[in-house]
Amino acid sequence: MIRLLAVSGPRAGVEYALASGRTVVGRSSSSGVQLVDDAVSRHHAVFELSDDGLTLEDLGSQNGTLINGVRSQACMALNPDDVISIGATTFIVEPRLNYLHGPQGDVIVSDVGSPPSTAALRVRGDEVSAEAHEAASAALDLMSATAEQLTDEPWLSGMLQRMCQQLGAQRAFVARVQAELPDIVKVVASHGPGPITVSRTVVKEVLRGPSAIVSEDVSSDALLAAGLSLQLGEVHSLMAAPLVHAGRVIGLVHLDQAKQGAYGPKDLDRLLPFARVLGLVMLAQEGLQTRRSASRAHHVIEAPRAVACAPSSQALLAEAKKAAQSTAHVLITGDTGTGKEIVARWVHTQGPRAKGPFVAVNCGALAEALEESELFGHAKGAFTGASCDKPGLFEAAAGGTLFLDEVGETSLATQVKLLRALQEGVVSRLGETRVRPVDVRIVAATHQPLAERIVEGAFREDLYYRLAVIQLKVPRLRDRPEDIVPMAQRFAADIAQQGGLPPPELGADVQAALLRYGWPGNVRELKNIIERLVIMSEGSVLSVADLPSEMWSGADAARRAVSQGDSLAEAVGRLEREMILRCMARTGGNKSATAEALGISRVTLDAKLRNHGITWKR
Repeated sequence: MIRLLAVSGPRAGVEYALASGRTVVGRSSSSGVQLVDDAVSRHHAVFELSDDGLTLEDLGSQNGTLINGVRSQACMALNPDDVISIGATTFIVEPRLNYLHGPQGDVIVSDVGSPPSTAALRVRGDEVSAEAHEAASAALDLMSATAEQLTDEPWLSGMLQRMCQQLGAQRAFVARVQAELPDIVKVVASHGPGPITVSRTVVKEVLRGPSAIVSEDVSSDALLAAGLSLQLGEVHSLMAAPLVHAGRVIGLVHLDQAKQGAYGPKDLDRLLPFARVLGLVMLAQEGLQTRRSASRAHHVIEAPRAVACAPSSQALLAEAKKAAQSTAHVLITGDTGTGKEIVARWVHTQGPRAKGPFVAVNCGALAEALEESELFGHAKGAFTGASCDKPGLFEAAAGGTLFLDEVGETSLATQVKLLRALQEGVVSRLGETRVRPVDVRIVAATHQPLAERIVEGAFREDLYYRLAVIQLKVPRLRDRPEDIVPMAQRFAADIAQQGGLPPPELGADVQAALLRYGWPGNVRELKNIIERLVIMSEGSVLSVADLPSEMWSGADAARRAVSQGDSLAEAVGRLEREMILRCMARTGGNKSATAEALGISRVTLDAKLRNHGITWKR
């Protein structure tokens, strides 16, 4: 395997593993590395990995392929750190660097190279002027007033912009130290065109000193001189300082400038007060995040109490338990109301992601214009009303499970982005070109036959196979009668407890009525009917008289009609109306199928609909 890292363009941050043989790069969906870019040909170039090494050959593309800034004319051998440009995308072969995603921009940290002409100043963390104290107090006041916005980093981004203006920098970023890996940093805010390049030597020097450093010329950095800086923007001068509080290194701030000699040792005195303020902000964010994490810990999703008395229900839970232990995506099918979300929550709570978030969304309830924004997020200004950056549900579910209910209702445009998220583990917010890695397990559900939707051209076949790695089918309630009474008893007890009532008893006549009924609405209908019984009942035993009339036996219906003083015509009319409504619910509003089920003609059905005042939109 050979690593290939995209460091600019729409695939920035994505790493590809090239296997032995040929890997085509192009705009076509059949390409091993697909680049959706008008400047890229359908079959643009091909990598070939053999025992002799890795080669790259342009396939006669219109705009050509650049290797280390030179247009490739033939099949060429590649070496580690070679820079390849195809359209707007720049790749590095076997890179000695890390690509770090930031909220507004990205940072590339190279593994080698040390800037020459570097001056360093040890930082104790107590070099604080009166001006810096005032700046820190003002910053904390601002944070207190806008604490709910801290996750979007508006304050840090604004602070970096101010620093660039005052210190004459083109780009800047602030990064947080990872507690378990002191030399690894996570970008939390950035400003300016990116990605920003920085040597790992700089990072280590700043963090381990801790020291503030300034370099007048970084052009001889071994990795940058190989061509990377020419591809990503020239950097000649830089400053960096640690964020230190009470002897603890929290992170670092880094600024750079294309002009050689832009910074000198005296400029560090101007940088340190800013670093002090940023360190205080980072501490406040750290405390806020800890508080939020503790709050979330108290709201861990509990495993649903599944009723599985029927053999089909027991088989479903056994399959779901196996699915929960894997990392594969799951597709849950079944009629409306059968409890697909309960199964999804059970899969989440039984697996290794149980401590992560469970985020559920009904795709059928999303307006098509909002699907992409809700699922993948949007950038500030992406559309009218987008006043700030907003992460989508994929990012909200990071480390946990995203439940896509009624996934068959998503638009084809959204399906393309869903497929990309599942294939590459990355998402792009609406209005952004860069990608963000996401670690999410997808559990999808649908009541629609997706195979038919694929034939109709309404659902992508490749997305179906990505979602349906593991399939779970939830049986209809009438096909698992052993579950009906135990489930009703549990619903009755839960509903009574919520209302502060003693647990009611289901009489034998109620249980018989529940078992006779066909349950077109499945578990959802059962819960609604039990809730009605608990509310309407006047005693500790639930009465059959409070059941909807369509659930009674013939004798029960006759007794109630007589007690209410109904005429024969009124009773027959009520029964006829309820039968029509019930059949139409089962057939999804198909009048021809309803007429056939009732044993009448379509013309007769239309007449009865008018007589009973029934309007039905399929």
